[in-house]
Amino acid sequence: MSAEVKRLSLCPEEKAPSAPPHPTPQTDSKPDAHQAVPDHDSESAALTGTVLSVQANYYWVKLHHPPTEPDVQNPSTLLCTRRTRLKKIGQQVMVGDRVLVEEPDWAGGRGAIAQVFPRQTELDRPPIANADQLLLVFALEEPTLDPVQLSRFLVKAESTGLSVCLCLNKSDLVTAAAQEEWLDRLQAWGYDPLFVSVYKKMGLEAVQA
Repeated sequence: MSAEVKRLSLCPEEKAPSAPPHPTPQTDSKPDAHQAVPDHDSESAALTGTVLSVQANYYWVKLHHPPTEPDVQNPSTLLCTRRTRLKKIGQQVMVGDRVLVEEPDWAGGRGAIAQVFPRQTELDRPPIANADQLLLVFALEEPTLDPVQLSRFLVKAESTGLSVCLCLNKSDLVTAAAQEEWLDRLQAWGYDPLFVSVYKKMGLEAVQA
């Protein structure tokens, strides 16, 4: 008996079973407990301030946002030194500089300046950073105001590019006619001076405005 080989084929109506679909990976929108999340408040948490005065190699810095902690006295100003790294790169610290303060010692009221932020303006004499206006104060009498000396200061002030406010003190020691004469001269130069008297507290409101 010869072996009969039967050939099996699929009918056109039949379809081969499809492979099971691959499971779609699902992602959890919540970060994993061990996943690092960027801290967007790191910059705002930095301790920054403005240099109020310079004394030798020490700098009084007024903090912009002093941290508040219970049972701890946090001063609003710190006596700071300058990091050695800033000295090596020749970074000068000036009055008016906005700086980054590190390692604050709240009990001792001290800290260290680690960075000086970019300056908007800079004066060399005196060395002041980030000024937006110059206030020039001259006495009308005791000693008598010299127009030549005054003009030199005004030329120097105008060279900085900052707005200039001219204040004439001891106005109580001169007559009204003398004040009018100075007013006419300075207005011809392009200035509107403020006549004040610190001793008698006259006209100070206009300076503080």
